[in-house]
Amino acid sequence: MNAISNIRKEVYRSWWYRFLRAVNGFIYRYWWLVWLIFIAYIIFWILFCFNKNCDNCNIQTQLESRIIEVQKQLDNCCDCKTKNSNVLPPNIKPCDYDESISGGKGYKEIVHQLGSDPGLVVITYDMLAIPDKMEVYYDNVLVASTTNFVSGNGSLSFYYPADLEKQTYCKVIMTAPQDGTEWSYHIGCPR
Repeated sequence: MNAISNIRKEVYRSWWYRFLRAVNGFIYRYWWLVWLIFIAYIIFWILFCFNKNCDNCNIQTQLESRIIEVQKQLDNCCDCKTKNSNVLPPNIKPCDYDESISGGKGYKEIVHQLGSDPGLVVITYDMLAIPDKMEVYYDNVLVASTTNFVSGNGSLSFYYPADLEKQTYCKVIMTAPQDGTEWSYHIGCPR
């Protein structure tokens, strides 16, 4: 009976306990392999994270350049709702200006700067003997017109609001149906 009592009884352990004992035995026996795997992992991590030739690393730069390109396309848009009042057409003439032309039939477009003060703009004209037609446009809207072809003296007027979101100039379009026409006008500044 004494021989039987010296035999150790095997205790049944759970699966996780046996797994941890096996891992512990493996690490103890092959400690150098564990260190080799750890050092290789660190080297690959450094190479991957600090790789400067990665295409995905430049996403911020690519995004910023695309945003700038879209902004340029929007700035060049011809159908935009808002207008830049600082951009003036070429050959613009000031207000308080006298214009006089003689010549053949057709039309002539003259652009006048109106400034930053709001007020009533008065245009006095003299179409002389041959009838001509005058139309005045502000912000691409007809604001004053002789309606028909007229001869002789007269005047037109319109209110200029001096809105910063709109144009700061007006267009005077003179139309002459016959050769040998003469006309002159004076456009005053807003008052």
